[in-house]
Amino acid sequence: MANWVSRLFGINKAVGDLMPTTFGPFNMLMNNLPVYQADGVGELLQAFKRSDIVYSIVTKKAKAGSRAPFGVYRIKSNKRLREYKENVGKVDLSDLIVLKNEAIEVIENHLLADKFANPNPNQSGSEYTELCLTYLNLTGNVFENVIRKGQDNSGDVLQMYVLPTDRMQIKTDGRYPVNPTGYKLSFTLDIDFEDNAVIHSKSVNPLWNPDGSHLYGLSPLGAAWNLIEGDNEGWNAVWQIKKNRGAKKIASIQNDKINDYAEGLEMMTALKDEFNKRNADFKDKVMPIWGDVKVSDVGLNAADLAALQASQMTFDRLCNVFSVPVEWFNTDKQSKYDNLSQFNKQAILNGVLPDMNKLRDSRNNWARSNK
Repeated sequence: MANWVSRLFGINKAVGDLMPTTFGPFNMLMNNLPVYQADGVGELLQAFKRSDIVYSIVTKKAKAGSRAPFGVYRIKSNKRLREYKENVGKVDLSDLIVLKNEAIEVIENHLLADKFANPNPNQSGSEYTELCLTYLNLTGNVFENVIRKGQDNSGDVLQMYVLPTDRMQIKTDGRYPVNPTGYKLSFTLDIDFEDNAVIHSKSVNPLWNPDGSHLYGLSPLGAAWNLIEGDNEGWNAVWQIKKNRGAKKIASIQNDKINDYAEGLEMMTALKDEFNKRNADFKDKVMPIWGDVKVSDVGLNAADLAALQASQMTFDRLCNVFSVPVEWFNTDKQSKYDNLSQFNKQAILNGVLPDMNKLRDSRNNWARSNK
């Protein structure tokens, strides 16, 4: 800032001042400002409630991940740990357990192990993890507030809370490379968090932006949003058909004696009464009508109804977005019972474990930076 002031008033115009002078005002204006997420996170969360397909996929992934407890371990051999990671899903479970035992030692009574199992008074460990994974799959982000002893938030971990992703903003330093300096929660009164009070796990976001919006993870639903909207429109059409018990029809009778609306209303009422009586008398028979009748369909045509069959394709494509096989669910796909274990394995390895690894790595990275 001093270099920028000197530059403005013509003081100390040295060549060495050019670089800090160029970035000086940018740092001052952008530093610590909250960055808004580009995607409509609120809409993504609404999709969880309004789309049964999204709900089914995300919930099943999150529940599967919540069954795997987080813990604290000590690395005994980096070589064995690398071999263990490389062989996940490639070797038998018994061989994998041997590699794991040779690579790490689980610390049973560590404080963090208890906090992972009992993060706060309102949630169990499995519920907490399920919420983390739900946010990650819906929005591409998870923000965990870590409450520690001491005014500087540097003591033992006391409690952990999952923050609402759609209300979180990241504050940055405003210069390259853009780094987070803190977080803001939109509340009745906005709440600011220091950088060391929040663990941020996120999906990869290659859409780099100087304003720092790339610090938010990219939501998988963002790529499939048009797909979800189209599927919802199709099911809304089905609901309308069921509600009306079929497509509506308009029956019109040509008559040159109707001169105004009153006469037309009188004839319409008379025809309605006559049709109701005749419908009872001629049920499952041909009903005679005296006059030239024209019938028009009002509703979905055959092409519209055929488009509804694309719902299965929507489900298939959404499963691809979330990296799980469609056979993992109760669908019309042909799958034998002896193949279900293979589909379950694919879903865990390709869909659930990568999500768990994001949480693990972000927590480890936070712990190393905030010892």
